Amino acid sequence: MIVDDERLAVDDLLSLIDWSREGFDIVATAVNGKHALGLFMKLKPQVLITDIRMPRMDGIELIERVREIDQSVKILILTAYRDFEYAKSAIRHGITDYIVKNDVSESTLMEVLDKIRTSIKADVDFNAQAHIEPTIGEMGADGGNRFSPPVLLALEYVRINHINNELTIDEIAGYARVSAGHLRTLFKKETGKTIGEFTTEVRIAESKKLLSSTHLKINEISERVGYSSGRYFSQVFLRHTGTFPSEYRTLRGDTRSLKRGGQ
Repeated sequence: MIVDDERLAVDDLLSLIDWSREGFDIVATAVNGKHALGLFMKLKPQVLITDIRMPRMDGIELIERVREIDQSVKILILTAYRDFEYAKSAIRHGITDYIVKNDVSESTLMEVLDKIRTSIKADVDFNAQAHIEPTIGEMGADGGNRFSPPVLLALEYVRINHINNELTIDEIAGYARVSAGHLRTLFKKETGKTIGEFTTEVRIAESKKLLSSTHLKINEISERVGYSSGRYFSQVFLRHTGTFPSEYRTLRGDTRSLKRGGQ
């Protein structure tokens, strides 16, 4: 479902790609948050693409209300440069990604849709496991299954919300429906890592994809993966990969050139 009070913006988005060919059906469009909320409750789309500044009910309130109904829906926000700081308040509600309106193109849209598609597939796999292995909660980590439900939920929440640089253990534990202390112990026991270590791994993996496949600046990538400081992001990236982000991008570019030359 696409929500924007500018009809031309909706039409542009609809015509930008062949949605059906990419595996997405547009079930509805809406001109404001109030209109969208009614449609959402009726149609229950898996993906919500919404503008931020709209009359009657803005995108932030819409996201809050939608999250009360469905924690699994994937949310992509559209924002103008002038509204970027305002749009960041939506991150704490678990958006999947955002696009600056002036930067919308076929390639940028496909990039975030690929991410959303991967996230939906992960949800399907998670639900399938829960259905096939109904005793996972009783068996726990030592009963032949990899992870218990709280850890699976924590893994899912971090993968979706790692872009939030204010992500906290209390927030993750709330989603997993256990106390923060219990989740820390359980997560470390079952994965061998702390939640902080796993979050960093997710962010670094995502940043590698962006460095390899986009021309975004380092500071832009750092924000997209959950770091408010480009300098701190570079230090973390160096610690985990042995290279700075700019060096990694250069090396990946050289590798791709060599592969093309050998074909």
